[in-house]
Amino acid sequence: MCVYRNERNVAIDMPDLLVLISPGCAPKDREEWDRMKQYSNKDYSQAPRHLVEVKSLVSYNGFGIPDYMLTCDGLNLTDFPETWFFYSNEEYNFAKYESFKKQFEKAKVDVHFVIRERVPHNYCAERAYPEAYEDYDNIIDMLKS
Repeated sequence: MCVYRNERNVAIDMPDLLVLISPGCAPKDREEWDRMKQYSNKDYSQAPRHLVEVKSLVSYNGFGIPDYMLTCDGLNLTDFPETWFFYSNEEYNFAKYESFKKQFEKAKVDVHFVIRERVPHNYCAERAYPEAYEDYDNIIDMLKS
């Protein structure tokens, strides 16, 4: 929504905070695709190929979806709020980490990355096991303030 607002110059307020848990997009190139495949033997939530398949489905028959919506590269981060990313270092969406980091830092967005080792995809979306407790509780506190 925030990028769409900027791209289309839509008059809606920007949120004060973004919390992104395991965000991912289609790979922009062979290098990102290879990184996604490398993580896929550890990330059992879904196969990374669905990101590539979705890209071809939504672009079917020439239907134009902007690349920034598919690969999340070239984002217009003007006036973006403080943004928090939460990733496992063993999920295929983590292949987009470097791209997001570079873009958000270049745009001087107040960005934070929390990367936990050896936890599953979307690990902190709920308080399901001990590794998620701290991050889940921190997210709830951020959203309350």
